[in-house]
Amino acid sequence: MHVTQKIVVFCVLIIVILCPIVFSNDLASLKAEGDKFFNDRDNLDAISKSIQAYTKALQLDENNKEILVQLTIAYFWQGNDMLNDDSKAQDRMDAYQKGMDYAEKLCQLDPKSVEGNFWHATNNASRSREKGFFSSALALKDIKRRNSIVLENDKYYYRGGPQRLAARIIWGTPGFFRKRGEKLEDGAALLKDAISKFPNFTLSHLYLGDIYWEMGEKDLAEKSFNILLSIPENAIKGLEAQNRQDKKDVKVLLKKYFGK
Repeated sequence: MHVTQKIVVFCVLIIVILCPIVFSNDLASLKAEGDKFFNDRDNLDAISKSIQAYTKALQLDENNKEILVQLTIAYFWQGNDMLNDDSKAQDRMDAYQKGMDYAEKLCQLDPKSVEGNFWHATNNASRSREKGFFSSALALKDIKRRNSIVLENDKYYYRGGPQRLAARIIWGTPGFFRKRGEKLEDGAALLKDAISKFPNFTLSHLYLGDIYWEMGEKDLAEKSFNILLSIPENAIKGLEAQNRQDKKDVKVLLKKYFGK
């Protein structure tokens, strides 16, 4: 083999060997950048930067399940981070829709995907809430169908996420629209089961307090809210943002319900 040919072959081999390494490093770097900002996802600017990094990472590997999961959760948080801004109703709906789109991609890869079905249902519930009562009613069948898949396969996913969603549906559905046998007490039982497994996950306490209030159990509602406030911010590593947001929300509820 001529010297020039040997050099060409050598260079090709080097490229073949190094390209996957560079690709892997770029993907890992973008994922790490997204994760860094994701940790402060209760901040709109941070979650937006997180989405940017994850989106770039997905361009390198469009079927990367881990990145798809992060994106559907991130868009859910982006929508929620704009809840107090009345001028951003459409932006919220757009964020939830994007969350649904990435969740649907997960379900295309695996129709029984726990993450895909749960976050599709969760984003859909939030998007439908923005659109109003009738949109929520129309979306309810699909939300329940997807959540039932999660309940069947991993009812404690996201520290009792499908139980919280099922309870929230019961809480948010007017009594005359609830299915026969669906009672607020059933929702409370679901939340208490989730709390028995994950006592430091603050959102379960917030939802339980809300459902107790709806049941007329005001003392139990206040107790649930106060338990939430007593949980240290760093009680669950990686969920500090959830803790911070829930404490903000529960303070609003304490003032609304109890004037405190």
